[in-house]
Amino acid sequence: MPLYIIASTVVAHVPDINMKAVGYFFTGFLHIKITNTYTYIFEIVPEAYKTQCSSFINILDSMTLAVLGLSFIFLTRDAVYVQ
Repeated sequence: MPLYIIASTVVAHVPDINMKAVGYFFTGFLHIKITNTYTYIFEIVPEAYKTQCSSFINILDSMTLAVLGLSFIFLTRDAVYVQ
């Protein structure tokens, strides 16, 4: 999660297009972890707990966006856009 937040912050705040490309790469690369986690859950966890485990993963994945959004609100209001 910290690496995802750093990558998203680089994408939003760094004006260099090469750094934005690196940030987009890590953002996309880190989404692979969600796919692997779902695969492990549906293979390992008993049927009765699959719903709770997948909900827990969704909550943790959503927390990343919430932390990033709150950092944009409280740390800075300036975002750098690709021109």
